Amino acid sequence: GLLVVAKNTASFEELQVKFSKHSIKREYTALVGGKLKEKKGTVDTYHGRDPNNRLKFSAMAKKGRRAVTHYEVIEEYAHGSLVKLRLETGRTHQIRMHMSHIGHPVMNDALYGGACKTSDAGLNRLLAASGRHLLHAGKLGFDLYGTKFIFDSELPSDFKNVIIYLEKGAGGL
Repeated sequence: GLLVVAKNTASFEELQVKFSKHSIKREYTALVGGKLKEKKGTVDTYHGRDPNNRLKFSAMAKKGRRAVTHYEVIEEYAHGSLVKLRLETGRTHQIRMHMSHIGHPVMNDALYGGACKTSDAGLNRLLAASGRHLLHAGKLGFDLYGTKFIFDSELPSDFKNVIIYLEKGAGGL
């Protein structure tokens, strides 16, 4: 995925302001469990520490900050969906928490309920080989000192391999 690194203090401070004002465009791709009822939508919740598991965040936390994720289904497979996600805010684990909250956790994300064990041995091997949740930071865009920057990152091969397998009509997730 993508990340941004400032080469000097002035750029760092300017980027910090842009992130805090949510003016940086961030787009992600994820494979999530199941088929989403709404093919396009917005998840708008409060985002805070899960009171039962300090490693997780929850939309059900008593205290939290607003978190907004826009999603759009790109492709559907037997029991999973390829989804494009755009962050309006940027909270820790925001996408993972939001997708789990609406009942479609990111595949291979055991922390948020997306651990995939299927009846399909080939798919299980691909998921195990990946060893990570199937969420990818694919696009990052911002203006800095009058110059527009847009960065794209291709899906990694392990992610592509799962998509190819699913496109062939393999395995229910």
